[in-house]
Amino acid sequence: MATPSSGLLFHGFHGVNPETRKLGQKFLVDVCARLDLGSAGVSDRLSDTISYANIYRVAKEVVEGQPHNLPESVAQLIASTTLITETSPDFYRSCETWEASRCCCSGSC
Repeated sequence: MATPSSGLLFHGFHGVNPETRKLGQKFLVDVCARLDLGSAGVSDRLSDTISYANIYRVAKEVVEGQPHNLPESVAQLIASTTLITETSPDFYRSCETWEASRCCCSGSC
């Protein structure tokens, strides 16, 4: 099952142009992880799923944090940080099917 956290909008200072680094721009972030959530559906326990709040927090910290030249670098940091901080065992098993976050400037997607 795909677990989406989509349409997350943050202001960041990523890019190679001096104007972009100075003024910043909006970044629209979609995060999608593929994993089996069957046990969470049956148990109704938070410990059997992933934390959408954690995914949001990581995306926000990365996009609003240290500037990167490339949006691909921002996406990779969101993906790798989420994998490190997420506690669900199924999340770790699904890392080979992880789809890196898609970051883009608002209006250009």
